[in-house]
Amino acid sequence: MAGFHSPARSLTRGHPGAGIAAAGTIVAAAAVLGTVIAMANRGFDLTDEAYYVLSMQEPAAYRMTSTLFGYALHPIHVLLGGSVTALRIFGLAVLAASGAAAAGSFLSLRRAPDEALPALCRAAVVAAGAALPAMYYGFWLPTPSYNLLVLAAALLLLPAIVLLADRERGPSLPAALAALAGLIAAMAKPPAAGAFAALYLAATVLLLREPRRIGVQLAFAFGFTAAGVAALAALLPLETVWAQTRGYIEMHGAAAPAGRGAIADLLVFLVRPRGWPFVAALIAAGLAARAERSGWSQRTRPRIAGLALAAIAAAAALIVGFPVYPALGPGMAAIAFAAIALGLLGGADRRTALALALAALLPLAAAIGTTNDTVSQTSLYAGVLGLVALLAAMAARRNGAVAVVALCLVLVTGAALWKGLAKPYRLAAPIWRQTEPVEIGTRGERLKLDPRAAAFVRSLRDGAMRRGFCSGDPIIDLSGELPGIAVLLGGGTPGLPWLFGGYPFSERLAGWIISGLDPQTRGRAWLVVAEGRIAFSAAFVAALGFDLAGAYDLAFDGSHPLYGTPVRLYRPRAAAGVPCGR
Repeated sequence: MAGFHSPARSLTRGHPGAGIAAAGTIVAAAAVLGTVIAMANRGFDLTDEAYYVLSMQEPAAYRMTSTLFGYALHPIHVLLGGSVTALRIFGLAVLAASGAAAAGSFLSLRRAPDEALPALCRAAVVAAGAALPAMYYGFWLPTPSYNLLVLAAALLLLPAIVLLADRERGPSLPAALAALAGLIAAMAKPPAAGAFAALYLAATVLLLREPRRIGVQLAFAFGFTAAGVAALAALLPLETVWAQTRGYIEMHGAAAPAGRGAIADLLVFLVRPRGWPFVAALIAAGLAARAERSGWSQRTRPRIAGLALAAIAAAAALIVGFPVYPALGPGMAAIAFAAIALGLLGGADRRTALALALAALLPLAAAIGTTNDTVSQTSLYAGVLGLVALLAAMAARRNGAVAVVALCLVLVTGAALWKGLAKPYRLAAPIWRQTEPVEIGTRGERLKLDPRAAAFVRSLRDGAMRRGFCSGDPIIDLSGELPGIAVLLGGGTPGLPWLFGGYPFSERLAGWIISGLDPQTRGRAWLVVAEGRIAFSAAFVAALGFDLAGAYDLAFDGSHPLYGTPVRLYRPRAAAGVPCGR
């Protein structure tokens, strides 16, 4: 690939500062990854993370599903004994390995011995590749989920797209990577899989151009995909999956139940201040591409570089100065496109730049289908944009800057991680204050929680055990936000892992799920009732046929560990005195 063929004199050998930056990158990357591992046993979100664990635990037990991520992760859940800590470390290992492999594939494009980066810089590039996906932990939802799987798929599709720009590369590796990415995304988040397929198709057409090569590439991709689908069909319980899918369509129809839509979200983003660094970077990339073709004067090119650098500065201020969710994805998108602009001005191949621009759309494609703001959701996948920026630096003919760019990107990753640790999602205290070991579930695992959450868990478990709770007992959560109680007690959630509260469809969903329970399960189920902001009302609970006063005994009466609102656990009187295992 022409963009990676740079003069030997520009390599790090003449830039001692680049060696220092490379060593700093390796140390910083190790610190980022080591921090995630060290904190993997701290904190537990009783909503989203509990939903992830319950979905992995018994993916075939539920009446409906819109995602097969539980099936994808169930073997890992079994292999690791259901350990939340081990699952988190596994998730990090998947992301780090995928990022490092993507970075390594970029290095493989430098073929001539006199064009190779020195060993230390090569190690720094791979270390940065391993660390950049850890931007995902800026929310501190470390338990593997459909979002983590979609990110892993995007990390596979990134080199698949970039390798298409290499004229000497055969079709098999990009096609295999694209097929694997598509299959993972299809199981985790079907709308994202469709967006990935469209992006890969566009990349194939735009980068290969010749009809014969396009046909061969797509044929390979289709063949690998067909083989993967056949393997999944042999492994998955298709009748159960189809029944669950029909259940989702019966409940919600074929579209997502909420959300403004990706196009509307993107248009709103572009006209608001947080979108301006991205707009500036996009303009700089367009001007740089035109400058490369038109041979603009040397006075114009520094101005374009200045615009790109200004976009990077504004994006860095956005990332550092604002919360992770609305800022990290947009800020990294600006940095990625500004890096592409600088790469073009530094002599990068136009095909490489086009491949990088297409790859920079992966986070947006990954966010398709969310019920939240699509642009903000790209923050979960911002590590892909970091890799794009790193590759843009490698494509430019100023290789002494590669290690410096890698170091800066890893430091941005560290800043995002720090924010996640300081204000973890739906936890009452920073991760470094999650220090009290508490047993959860029935397998003896202990997680470290903040004092308030630890007291809640101990009191809840004590009340449930005194009232005769048995492992696997069904729990119907009518709080709208505490499926984690089933995880804490080692129970099950019949019908659906989480009865979502607070949505326009919530009461209809809860009624539909509970109406499908068999009488024995419904009669044995413990109830979680709350007075929180999205809890189902007492009138609705009564309308479902639950007579709290006449058919249930209070087992626990406490306060939500984050919001302080009342939370109660009720035991069905029909289960009183029944020994476990009966």
